[in-house]
Amino acid sequence: MTRIIAVALQKGGVGKTTTAQHLAHALAMRDKNVLLVDLDAQSSTTQRYNPDDLHGTMSEVLGVDGPPTKSLRDIVVPTYQKNLFLAPADESLAKSDVRLGSDQGGAFTLDIMFREQKLPFDYVVLDTAPGRSNLLMAALVAADEIIVPVQLSPMGFEGFAAIDETIMEARRLQSIRGDVRLRYRAIVPTFYSRGEIVSDGFLEALKESDHPDYEGQPLPLAPLPIPETTAFERASAPLMFDTESGPVQRARTIFEMPSEGPESPTGRGQEAYLRLAEFVDAI
Repeated sequence: MTRIIAVALQKGGVGKTTTAQHLAHALAMRDKNVLLVDLDAQSSTTQRYNPDDLHGTMSEVLGVDGPPTKSLRDIVVPTYQKNLFLAPADESLAKSDVRLGSDQGGAFTLDIMFREQKLPFDYVVLDTAPGRSNLLMAALVAADEIIVPVQLSPMGFEGFAAIDETIMEARRLQSIRGDVRLRYRAIVPTFYSRGEIVSDGFLEALKESDHPDYEGQPLPLAPLPIPETTAFERASAPLMFDTESGPVQRARTIFEMPSEGPESPTGRGQEAYLRLAEFVDAI
């Protein structure tokens, strides 16, 4: 059965897209078939993989300019990574809020799409845009699980608190279809600076946080925090790669970056996302 995971937080700049991309890549490295769905009009995920043969985008699937002209299957393209596929986005996806808001069943659009098409994937990872929107709500209603990146800072904690209200609304909408299933799969601490008092303090505070879903129990934290390292930024810089169809310009993930050992910043970033994928795939 396909597991649908939304990587979401209404606050921007917390490592959400980085987490979606690296979780999807790491799951694919575990021989899982993974579909990474770009639900952000900024299309950072699409630009990272830069597929050279687009058949359409999520804008056409959702019909942001009128009736849908493509199905999800029509637009899925392979990436350079074995087992990893992409449903691309473009800037016109910004119109989706109007489209979904004008449709009485707009919040169920993605849920119906994923459930009815019986996609041949072990995982569907939804890379959502920051901010509360109709498209974010549709993504959460469609999801079985949510992964929340939490930046180890005061603003990061505020963002974590704010997503709860949105999750409760998504669960209420799921109950209309008789299947309340959305649950936290992992809280992922991001921008961790090992040995720094502030960073360590926020990490400990997150470990000790109370949450109504986990009364008397610890939060489902990722096995390792995601380190703050320029390796993620360097990986996102586009480079030229030779392929069978000719040169292609694309970015990388941290798994393609040279590592100076497990204790190097790059090595720790790789290990953190590999452990997250292992944690997610454990059930």
